[in-house]
Amino acid sequence: MGSRIESTAEHMNVRVQAHLNAIAQIANRVVKSSGSNEILMRAAKQFAAHDMHISNTQATIGSMENVTKMIDSEGDAIKEYAQPITLLQKSAKHAASLDPGYISFASLPGAEPPSRPESPHNVAE
Repeated sequence: MGSRIESTAEHMNVRVQAHLNAIAQIANRVVKSSGSNEILMRAAKQFAAHDMHISNTQATIGSMENVTKMIDSEGDAIKEYAQPITLLQKSAKHAASLDPGYISFASLPGAEPPSRPESPHNVAE
């Protein structure tokens, strides 16, 4: 999941750079074709107005990177906590194949197996 967000952030960076290049080309054309300082001043004001959008985009990208790190961290924690569940499932399947009335907890780290209930299968004769 993190790679998709990183890909989106990279795509956004590419788009921002393309917009900056387009703005620079437009400003260059305006300077070459302008006949007055008034046109140049308007172009400079419009260019400056885009600076806020660029700053906001950079802040958004920073926020997206933080969210990506948090999601990756949470995903790692979920994987870590899911491992004992997988062990329990395997143990239950194995125990059920041996004795359908008993589930073994011995394969879990730090787990004490429960006392085994009396059943016709384990009663001493």
